[in-house]
Amino acid sequence: MGVELIHGKRAYVDHETAFNCFKIAAEKEHPKALYYLARMFEKGEHVNADPNESLKYYQKSSKAGFGPASAFLGLQFDSGKQVKRDVEKAFQYFELAIQQGEESANYFKGKYLLNGELKGGKQTKDGIRCLEISAQKGYVPAQFDLGMLYMDGVDALQNYEKGIYWLTEAAKKDNQKAQNKLAHCYYYGIGVDVNMNGAYGWWRRAAEPLNGALPSAEALMNCGICNMTGKGAEKDVSGAENYLLKASRLGLPHAQFCLGILYKDHDVKIQAHAWLNIAATGKHENAIKERNQLEKNMTPLEVREAQQIAEKIANQEINGITAVSTENIRSNGKDVVEKLKKLGFFVQDQELLESLGGNPNALSDEEFEAVFGESRD
Repeated sequence: MGVELIHGKRAYVDHETAFNCFKIAAEKEHPKALYYLARMFEKGEHVNADPNESLKYYQKSSKAGFGPASAFLGLQFDSGKQVKRDVEKAFQYFELAIQQGEESANYFKGKYLLNGELKGGKQTKDGIRCLEISAQKGYVPAQFDLGMLYMDGVDALQNYEKGIYWLTEAAKKDNQKAQNKLAHCYYYGIGVDVNMNGAYGWWRRAAEPLNGALPSAEALMNCGICNMTGKGAEKDVSGAENYLLKASRLGLPHAQFCLGILYKDHDVKIQAHAWLNIAATGKHENAIKERNQLEKNMTPLEVREAQQIAEKIANQEINGITAVSTENIRSNGKDVVEKLKKLGFFVQDQELLESLGGNPNALSDEEFEAVFGESRD
């Protein structure tokens, strides 16, 4: 019953019932119950957060043969957040998780072997083999990393055919990084024939919000550029504006620059100046030049109006947060992450968020509308 609660659509709605069910099953050494009990102590659900109790139950679950618990312990010893960092112990837990059938564990083992953090040093061949095992079992991060290794030719392993294959596998499972990389390859003909329409197709997929998560800002920008230039897609001023506006709201200076140029090319001078000004604030060098050139054809009153619009956009608060952007998080750190978590925001830069101790969640319909200025539908 407790496991059903934890996996239900309204997971953790009834924390007390879930905890009691897990507690009873854990007393009988049920591996999954031990694991979910550990999670509740970790997250402070129904009980006060207790890292020591959480660690104890994860260890019990691992000892009882539950692979996800072993993999989690490996990650804990790797990160050093709750326990002292110990790469050898982390590696041992990953190997144990592999024996227990956890598909992600080969990926983490492979990363260790490739990074050379263990006593045996860098072991590229064995590391690649571990990633391949994990990728073949459908673990998306392994598919993406494997694709990138083959595309980038790390340690003379360049193999475009394999790289494109694994990136495609990850992209088909809606990995945004893979979709963006694959689109880049098709656009510029890296490892494949140039196919701008194919590139636009993958960028469009990455630009679609999935399960409430924010779309890729990079993909939004590139879709806008395709619509703006007519490369990969038909010229569509309205579509370009729509994509570039969304990417600009996510804090990309180059998207802000392109949006400014789009307005400038269609003689919407005040909006053009405003967005070029914002891009210039983000240290986009060409934006400064274009903004200054545009000012020569504007009245002082128009320039002032544009500056006021830029100030309003720059200072616009979304539920008390200046901007949902990587730059804002990077500048203000954990304070912003905590605000985002409380509001249920998903943050685009997963690695950055994790490094700050954050936990990404989905945007609610209301928050989605606040960010993008339109409903999710």
